[in-house]
Amino acid sequence: MAALLLVCTFALVAFRFRPPSPEPLEAEASRFSAARAVRDLEAILPEGRPHPVGSVENGAVAERLEAALRARGLAVTTRGHTVCPSGLGFCTELRNLVAVREAGPDVILVAAHYDSVPAGMGAADDGAAIGVILEAARWLEAKGPSRNTVAFLLSDGEEVGLLGAAAFVRDNPLWRRVRVVVNLEARGTQGPSLMFEAHGPTELVASRLGALPRPVTSSLFAAIYERLPNDTDFTVLTGPGVIGYNFAFIDAVPRYHTSIDDLAHLDAGSVQHHGDNVVALLGAFLDAPLGAPAAGAGEAVWFDVLSAGVIRWPREASLWLALAASILVLVTGLRATASDGTRWTSVGLGVALPLGAVVIAVAVGFGLAALLGAGDRGLFPRTTRTLLPFLGSLAAGVGSSLVVARAAVTASPWGLFTGVWLLWSLLAVILALLFPPACHLFVAPAVVAGLLGAILARRPWGTSRLAWLAAGVMPALLWWQVALGITSAMGVLGHPVVTAASALVVTSLLPLLAARPRSGTKGPRDGWGLPLRVFGFAILVTLVALWRSPFDAEHPQRLSILHLQQAEGASYGLDTTWGALPEGLAALVPGAVEGPPPLPLHGVRRMARAPAPRIEATPLAVDVYEDAAPRRRSFRVRSTRGADVTGVLLPPEPSVASHLRINGEPVEPLVIAEGPFAGQRLALCLSSGSVGCTFTLSGSTEGVRVLDWLRGLPREAEPLVQARAAAAGVPSQEGDLSIVVQAL
Repeated sequence: MAALLLVCTFALVAFRFRPPSPEPLEAEASRFSAARAVRDLEAILPEGRPHPVGSVENGAVAERLEAALRARGLAVTTRGHTVCPSGLGFCTELRNLVAVREAGPDVILVAAHYDSVPAGMGAADDGAAIGVILEAARWLEAKGPSRNTVAFLLSDGEEVGLLGAAAFVRDNPLWRRVRVVVNLEARGTQGPSLMFEAHGPTELVASRLGALPRPVTSSLFAAIYERLPNDTDFTVLTGPGVIGYNFAFIDAVPRYHTSIDDLAHLDAGSVQHHGDNVVALLGAFLDAPLGAPAAGAGEAVWFDVLSAGVIRWPREASLWLALAASILVLVTGLRATASDGTRWTSVGLGVALPLGAVVIAVAVGFGLAALLGAGDRGLFPRTTRTLLPFLGSLAAGVGSSLVVARAAVTASPWGLFTGVWLLWSLLAVILALLFPPACHLFVAPAVVAGLLGAILARRPWGTSRLAWLAAGVMPALLWWQVALGITSAMGVLGHPVVTAASALVVTSLLPLLAARPRSGTKGPRDGWGLPLRVFGFAILVTLVALWRSPFDAEHPQRLSILHLQQAEGASYGLDTTWGALPEGLAALVPGAVEGPPPLPLHGVRRMARAPAPRIEATPLAVDVYEDAAPRRRSFRVRSTRGADVTGVLLPPEPSVASHLRINGEPVEPLVIAEGPFAGQRLALCLSSGSVGCTFTLSGSTEGVRVLDWLRGLPREAEPLVQARAAAAGVPSQEGDLSIVVQAL
C-alpha cells in the first residue's frame, strides 16, 4: 500500500510538472495559441541566425518586430542608446522597442529581451517570449478596451548586462507610470513556466496567482532565487510602487546559450504555458484599480498543489500554524497512548529514525554527486543527461529510509505516527522562525497529519492504516515536486536534495512500514529483501549512467573553438570548461596545452591551446586623426572581414594609452588576469555599422594593438568543426570566434 502511494503520487506530480498541450492555429481568438506564437516567432527569426546586441542581424530582428507590433494596432516607439557599462570593458549600440495600448494612467508592463547570445538564435531565450508577446498583443486587440494601459517592452542588450532594461528605466517617461511588471525568460528549451521571482508585497502578488490556469510556483522558489547572483531584466524593471512576476522555463539546460537553442528544440507546450500565464495576469489586472500597492500589505507564504491551485497565508501566520500542528500531534499521541498503550519510546523512535534517514540519504546524495562528477568539471557534467542519475538518487533515498525503518520493528505504529509528525511540526516551527518562505514544506503536511491523527487515533485498525497512509500524501505532493524542480535547475548538483526529499516522503509513512502485516503476507519485518532491491536498482542505474557518455545530440558538450592570429603566429583554443576534448578532436590538435583562455570569453574558464595555420585575413583598416588636445590620439578601426566587434589591446603601463574613449564615451578597459595577454587591458566596441568605431586615448600609443572579433571560423578550421559535431559538441555563449590582432 505504501509503495503504491509513493509510485502513484510521484507519477501524478511528474505528470502535472509538465507544461500544458499547445493550442492550435485555429484556437478561438479569446484563447492564447502557442501555434500562432511560434508561427510569429518564425517570421521574426526566418533565417535562424544569432542576433547578439550590436550585430547586423540584431537590427534586422528589431525592424521585423517593430512592423509586427504596429500591425497589431499598437503605438510603437524605438530608441537607440550608446552604452558603455561600468566595469565590463566595452561599448555597444542598442535599440529598445516599446509598444503601447494607451488607456488609463497606470501601466501593466510585459517585458522580454530580443537579443541572443552569439552562439545561437535564442529560440527559447528569449525568442519564446517574443512569440508570446506578439500573440498576447493579438489577444489584447481582440479583447477590446480596458481601464489600464498595457505596454510591451522588447529590450536589447540583456545578454551583456541588462542594458536595454536599464536604459528604459533611465530614459523612458513611461516607466514612472508602471504598476505591474510581468517578465518572461528561459534557461533551457522546455519545461513548465515557473513563477520563480516576485516583487512587491508578496501578499498582494500571491493574491493574483489564483488567476493562473496551471500555476507552478512557491515562495521557496522566490526566496532561493533572491539569494542567487543571477539577474534578469526583472531586476532592473521592478522598483518602489511596483508589483512583479517573473516567469521562466528551465528544462533541457544543455541547450541553453548554445547553437541548438533553436526552433526545432523549442517546446510549444512551454510557449503555451508562458502565454497562458501572461494573458491570465493581463486579464486579472486590465480593469483592476492599480495605483500604489495597498497600504499594510505584507509578506506571504504560497505554493501550488499539483498545479491545480495556489495555497497562501500571511507569513506571520506560519508560526501559529506550525504550533497548532504541534498541538494536534501531541493530542494524537495522548489519545493513542490511552487507546493502545503507545509507549513514549516509540514516539522517540518516530522522531529519531526520520532524522537518521535524512542524514544518511544526504550523505549518499553527496557521494553520488561526487561519483558522477558534480564538481568544477568531472566525468558527468552537472547539467547533461540527468534521468538515470535522478532515478538512482531517488532510489538511494528510498533505500536509506527502508533500512532505517527496520529499526522500528518493535515500535507501536501510533507512537511512530506521533513521533514522525511531532518532528515535522517542530521543523515547521524552526523554519517559520528562521526561513518562512520554505516553511510550507513542513507546515502543510504537519497540519494535515495532525488533523487526521486527532480524528482517527481511536478508530479501528483498518481506519488507522488509512490515516497513516493519507498523512503521507501531502509530503509526497510537495517534496516530489522539490525533487523534480531541483534536478531541472541544478542537475547532478541537486542529488543531496533529491535523496533528502525521498527520505522525508518515505519516513512520513513509517507507521505503515513498521506496522505488523496481516496474516499470510510479508512486510518489512520479514527481511532485508526490499531495501536491498532498491539499493541494487540505485547502484545499477548509477553504473549505467557512468558507463554511458554524458553527451549526445540532445545533451551536447559545450565546446567553442577560437582561432587567434597575431604577428607572432596563430593558435587554436578549444573550450574544455565542460569536459575534456573528445578523442577525435584531440587527435587534430596533438600536444595541446590546457590553460586559461587567451582573452576573456563568457562562460569559458579553460581552453586547450595548440598551434594553428595562419589565415589570409585582410588587415584592419585604421584611420588616424589629429586631435587638438596634446598627447591625445583618435583613430577609427574598421573590420574589412565584416566583424561586428572591434577593439584595442593596451599595454599594462597605465601611463601608456590611458583615459580611453569609444565613440566619445569614456570606457574603463578590462584588465586581463591570466593567459598570454595577462596584465594587458582590453576594450571592445560592438557595432553593426560599416564605418567602424572611433577610439580616443591619451598618452603614448606605444605597444597599442587593435583587433577584430569575427563570429565564426575560417575554412582552415573545418576539420575541427566536423570532429566536434561527430562527438556531440556545440558552440556556446560567445560561440566560435576568429580574432585577428595587429599593431596599431
